[in-house]
Amino acid sequence: EIRRRFIMSVNPLASKIATPYARALYDFSVEQNIMHQVTADFQNLEVFLAKTPELTKYLSSPVVGVKQKEDILTKTLKSQLNSETFKFLMVLVKRDRINLLSSV
Repeated sequence: EIRRRFIMSVNPLASKIATPYARALYDFSVEQNIMHQVTADFQNLEVFLAKTPELTKYLSSPVVGVKQKEDILTKTLKSQLNSETFKFLMVLVKRDRINLLSSV
C-alpha cells in the first residue's frame, strides 16, 4: 500500500526523493509487524491533511522552523498515530522532507 501510493505520485522528483523514505518505512513496518497500523495511519493522515489544507501549507512552508513544525504535529497528531509512524513524521520534519509526505 505505501509503496504503491508513492509510485503513483504525480511529481517525479518528489517520488525520487521520497523513495528511500517509503522503502525504509515499509521495510521497518514489515520487520516490526506493524504494517497494518502504519498503513491505517497513512490512510487517516491522508484524510486529515485533505481536510486541513492550512496545516499542509504550514508544514510545507520554508519560513516555518523545524521546532514549530514538530510542535504542531505533536499537538495535532501524536496521540492519533502509532508511535513509529509519528517518529517517521519527525524524521521527515528534521530532514526538511515533510513536504514529501503525500509522496510517501
